[in-house]
Amino acid sequence: MFTTDFGRHASPGDTITCEADGFTVTARLEYDDAGDKPDERDAGFWPSRDPKAAGYVLPEYFAAEQAKAEDAMRAWLDDEWCYVGVCLTVEKAGVQLTDQYSNALWGVECSYPGADNSHLRQVANDLVPEALKEARAMLRELRGGEGQPLFTLVINTENAAFEDEPATEIARILRAIADRVDQGTFDGFEWDANGNRVCQFNTRKG
Repeated sequence: MFTTDFGRHASPGDTITCEADGFTVTARLEYDDAGDKPDERDAGFWPSRDPKAAGYVLPEYFAAEQAKAEDAMRAWLDDEWCYVGVCLTVEKAGVQLTDQYSNALWGVECSYPGADNSHLRQVANDLVPEALKEARAMLRELRGGEGQPLFTLVINTENAAFEDEPATEIARILRAIADRVDQGTFDGFEWDANGNRVCQFNTRKG
């Protein structure tokens, strides 16, 4: 579970990370661009003296709550706070196992006036169990079951051949490997355009 908060001045793009059962879990704040104003999202945003209204407050608290609501609306209009999605991804050994938005909660207040944003970590922790469940299922699918053969490859992209057009060079290497596999070669190495050995591929038991 996450033990670190996003901080009092959190904003979209911020992340926190934790380790759970051998997986790396990352929570990221994404801007919620629905565009609805706070009082359009929350029927009780504005305080009311009507006991039947969603925003009902006791008469002695009305003035203070009205001032808070006005300050919150002004701050929202001035982009001092916003609504975000708390989105979790899970990876293992550098491989992302979950979709970017499959484990997310949207419409969460971020940097709301007077708040410390600790609720963002709580939202992230509430999403962890389902995110891990999805990651484990994907890992089983990738492994194809225990004892089943796995085809793996690793490409080291730190060389100069990848600096200008990395996608083009990676695609060239993958096509070369595909040609070799098509000819029945399931274990070997590949080289970059400059002649450096940068890739190993093989088949092994899962």
